[in-house]
Amino acid sequence: MAIIWPPDLTPLAFVDLEASGLGPCSYAIEIGWALVGPDLSVTSDSRLIRPDEYLKRYGQWEPEAERVHGIEWATLEREGVDRAAAVTAYLDAVDGAKMVLSDAPATDAQWISELLECLPAPRATPGLRHVSEVFSADVVGPSGAWHYDSVARGAAKAHRAEADARYWAERWVAAIP
Repeated sequence: MAIIWPPDLTPLAFVDLEASGLGPCSYAIEIGWALVGPDLSVTSDSRLIRPDEYLKRYGQWEPEAERVHGIEWATLEREGVDRAAAVTAYLDAVDGAKMVLSDAPATDAQWISELLECLPAPRATPGLRHVSEVFSADVVGPSGAWHYDSVARGAAKAHRAEADARYWAERWVAAIP
């Protein structure tokens, strides 16, 4: 089996989003990303997303979701940026990444798609792939593939976007033989 040396995959990006809930009127409230550079260093960042007037009126805020991620409405109002600024920062950060990965690609792609709708002009976005793809034996060898199974089973998520994206990036770097 030929192992793909990780620098061939870098820069590599991991993304995570937090939401106001899981219902049909929920919306993204935080986007975070972590980048793995060719030297296997990890950098990360995030943006809290301030709800606009439409979301304040028609969106759904679930107290249970707030208990999970710990982000209070007042914090979004005070520290959040508008949706366009948040998604632009994310797209600028992951521009040039060979892959963008998520532990919930279908859900995160939905939130990103909704954020993209607020941009004044269409902008290309990389497709999301599942984090397990870069933990395969073809990429990191048999011990790395085992590492993914143990990491996924034992994942104690912080439920904050930057911390969760960074979690996967650091675990991937640790799995490199």
